Amino acid sequence: MSNSEELITIVGTSYLELIVPEFLEKSFEAYSKKDFSKKQFQVSIYENAFATAGIVLTAIGIESYRNRIYALDRKIVKKVASDISSIFFDKNDKFPVEKFENHLNEIFVVRDVIVHNHVYNVKVKFDEEWEMTGHTQALIKGYGDDKFKKLVNTRAKKTKDLLLNIQPSKIGFEDLFVVLVFFECFVGISEKLLGRKYVPFNFWREVEEIGTDDLSRYLTYFFNKTTNKNFISIGTKLFLELKALYEPYLPNEKDFFINNRCRKCGEYGFRQMNNIYYCKKCKNEINFYSNT
Repeated sequence: MSNSEELITIVGTSYLELIVPEFLEKSFEAYSKKDFSKKQFQVSIYENAFATAGIVLTAIGIESYRNRIYALDRKIVKKVASDISSIFFDKNDKFPVEKFENHLNEIFVVRDVIVHNHVYNVKVKFDEEWEMTGHTQALIKGYGDDKFKKLVNTRAKKTKDLLLNIQPSKIGFEDLFVVLVFFECFVGISEKLLGRKYVPFNFWREVEEIGTDDLSRYLTYFFNKTTNKNFISIGTKLFLELKALYEPYLPNEKDFFINNRCRKCGEYGFRQMNNIYYCKKCKNEINFYSNT
């Protein structure tokens, strides 16, 4: 008697489980050494290299998950963002399909910016001490497709909704962090609307000898360590927007970064690794073991 088994051969999803977390940590290592009070027209090559690689691999992973979803449902693939958005909408016609498609396309715009290496003409001004006082930059003609033109604020050099940098040398830890926050939403939405077999994301990572299988708390570790007040402020506003859009479509029994907020003051980063429940802003604390 012989046995047989049908397999869906998807490899790109492994990047998100095994490689992207390593790149997040490496980019944060360089990012955390920056002086955020100084003007900068680019991030360090170390932060940039790991962050851009992480974003590209995340985009590949999302596309791989799309391929898995469509293979299981015997559907023909077309375009990644519209494919995923439409299948979510088919399961729940209240799903914010247009916003989700735009958000996902913004990630693919940044992927294209990196992979095709958009070239900018940058002019930098310095004072007598060689401290940067300002700069101008212009994208050389020939780069940017229709999707780029629709989703990018060319004056700010960022995508319109997720605020991701689109000047290649400016892309860093913060961009990769936001991409992973959105990716976590994608995983959760997939689980609730489609079932876990469609987007099986198996996460485990150790930081400072503390392990976690929770991507939300892993991301919280880095968010709580950043000293860039501007990113905390702008990021908080963005995460609240994502929360308003996607929280109704996430599993109730799981943690997600977009709803990981202090019960008293609303600050992000309350539930942390190692069963720590503590707000760095208002000092609200819950003892996990005594439940007080």
